[in-house]
This record gives sequence, C-alpha cells and structure tokens, in this order.
Amino acid sequence: LTRGTVYSVSFSYAAAQWSLNKGATTETLQVSLGGSTRQTTTYNLPSQGFSGWLSQTFTFMYDGTAPTLKFLATGTPAGEPPMILLDGVTMFDVPEPAAIAGLLSGCAVLARVRRRRL
Repeated sequence: LTRGTVYSVSFSYAAAQWSLNKGATTETLQVSLGGSTRQTTTYNLPSQGFSGWLSQTFTFMYDGTAPTLKFLATGTPAGEPPMILLDGVTMFDVPEPAAIAGLLSGCAVLARVRRRRL
C-alpha cells in the first residue's frame, strides 16, 4: 500500500442469523483501511432471516496507518452475535486521471495509424 493512493474495495455480502437465534436483529458491516472506515446499510432481519446477496464497493485514500483491510460485523440486540457472509473481496488502486487521459490519447493515436493503413 502507498500513502496517498486511492484504493477501491469491492465485495459481496449477505446479512443472516444463526439458526439457533430467535427474534429480529439488525446487521451492519464495517470496512476499514488505514484510518478510514465505511459502513454498509443496516439490515433489519426477521427471526432466522436472510437479506440475500448484495454487492458493495468502497473507495479509500490510504493514509499510511494500519496497512490492514478489516471487516467487522455489528448488530443488535446486545448479546446476539451478528452474522455477515462475505465473498469475492477484491482491492485495487484507482488510476489517476492523468494516467487515464494518457491511455485514451494513446488509443486515439493507434486508431489513426490503423485507419491510415486501411
């Protein structure tokens, strides 16, 4: 990880309950990178409920602290363990606008050269 670089974190998740739990609960997923934390929508689940699979993407600017990507499930009622299912986690750095502009201008030059050859 590089300080000041923007990273995109994508994943799929689902809110659920343990099969032995009875009663409504709430589930939320907190995602942290460095000193920044983002939070998914809080889901209100009925007894033994399941939210279905959802996709989420968060963007973080890495501040140079704690080079760890963390996922934390939180919820209510107190004492009941929250349960979030997690799958397909990917993380990549987001290209700077100047790099994207350079790529597009390079593609335009290649298209012109190809057109001249035809």
